[in-house]
Amino acid sequence: MGKFGKSAEIVSEEWLKAGAVHFLASDAHNITTRPLRLKETFDLVAKKHGENLAQALLVENPLAAFEGRPLPVVPELSPELGSTDSDAHVPRRKKRFWFF
Repeated sequence: MGKFGKSAEIVSEEWLKAGAVHFLASDAHNITTRPLRLKETFDLVAKKHGENLAQALLVENPLAAFEGRPLPVVPELSPELGSTDSDAHVPRRKKRFWFF
């Protein structure tokens, strides 16, 4: 949804289009600063990629995993994954390490 920057948004879209995503979930920390936003996510995925994919990634596959069943929807991985020039659009930050 773009809340973690343009780079995360671009990569997420690439992975969805390439069939590299089996689940969408949240690591909601609390209800004020990082609330659960799965309904908004469902609506966005449904709008961009179709209701069937949203249902699979946010309802059917997570439920199957929780119940220990095989995933009902396993997207086929596109051979084009990683072959785009999207990295050229988003500058990467340098990783910084601090040792004490």
